[in-house]
Amino acid sequence: MSESPRPFTVGEICADVRGRLEKHFASVDILGEVTNFTKNAASGHAYFSLRDRDERGSESVLSALIFKADLSRVKFEPRNGMRLVATGKLTIYSQQGRFQLQARALRPIGIGERELAFQQLQEKLRAEGLFDPMRKRQIPRFPARIGVATSTSGSAVRDILEKLRERWPIAEVRIFAIPVQGERAASAIAATLAWINTLAQDPDHRIDVLILGRGGGSVEDLWTFNEEIVARAVASSVVPIISGVGHEDDRTICDLVADQRALTPTDAAIKATPSRTEILDLVLYARQRLDRSMRDRFEDLQTDLRHAKARLRRDVLKLHLDALSRRVSTSRERLKRHTIGTLEKMHLRLRALAARLDAVSPLQVLGRGYSLTQVLDDSGARKIVFDATDVQPGQKLETTLARGRIVSIVT
Repeated sequence: MSESPRPFTVGEICADVRGRLEKHFASVDILGEVTNFTKNAASGHAYFSLRDRDERGSESVLSALIFKADLSRVKFEPRNGMRLVATGKLTIYSQQGRFQLQARALRPIGIGERELAFQQLQEKLRAEGLFDPMRKRQIPRFPARIGVATSTSGSAVRDILEKLRERWPIAEVRIFAIPVQGERAASAIAATLAWINTLAQDPDHRIDVLILGRGGGSVEDLWTFNEEIVARAVASSVVPIISGVGHEDDRTICDLVADQRALTPTDAAIKATPSRTEILDLVLYARQRLDRSMRDRFEDLQTDLRHAKARLRRDVLKLHLDALSRRVSTSRERLKRHTIGTLEKMHLRLRALAARLDAVSPLQVLGRGYSLTQVLDDSGARKIVFDATDVQPGQKLETTLARGRIVSIVT
């Protein structure tokens, strides 16, 4: 009589089935409707089910999970009722003997992942009031200090600086180098905005208005400015922010949250400043109006004097009227000369200030032989060097000259 085969233990049968499943279904795409979606606050993992119905109305349900690291790469927020394709491997959860899908990626059906993420974040921030025009701050009309947060290696920073120098050269410009794309760009931008707002607490370093932007690119290139961490950093800034990201047709979450949206980085510089030409035209117009008002007033006074003179005895008041007339004429000329002199002094002072500030602009300073040195780290972030003690042997430096750049290693 033969012996019966040894029975499997629960752990053995679960391990055997799990091995067979994971071997034959190591990577499978499964389409279904999301139900029971929950995210564990402690671990960051998400648990859900996928279900569908066949032609006869019979429902099938598959348990699924996605680990925190894989979920962090999903751009949109999975919700109950959403149809999607989950990619992963089939396995067995031994503790409960449950057949499940361990997902590595999720893809929505009917709409792109980035577009869905954009719509979801837009709805979320709008519900919180971050797009409300009443929340946004006014851009100062005559800023004394303008900040520019952008990449120092792109053309956008040069376009912005040229337009600022052309329109409002008396403003001090401070450049804050930031990465504008890549995995770490969003957190770097948020950290830079937090630092700028810390500086704002000191009147000597306060920025009146900040231009945040970059040049054009694809949706993927501009995606950093659709990240929630950047949007919230912009919304919480005490410094008014003008967003100039991409081209005219591009629109980002950052544009919607910022205090003012510009069509391009150059347009952001225009929106941040008054026009020097318009200011000079306004001064000239005010001078012309003052001259005209003075002339009309003196003519009225002379007419009144003539009428009074005609009503009084000429032989008694002639001398008094002549003296008064001379006083009026003298006062008129004196006031006119004083007014013209004051306006000319103001005009000369404005031109002198413009010339002085133009001479110390970043581009002019580089043109006179100075240079700008920054420390480069492995992440691509940059830090301006102000002191020789700020650098260590082995660090990579990039020196920006008026024409070209030099990369060196500290020894």
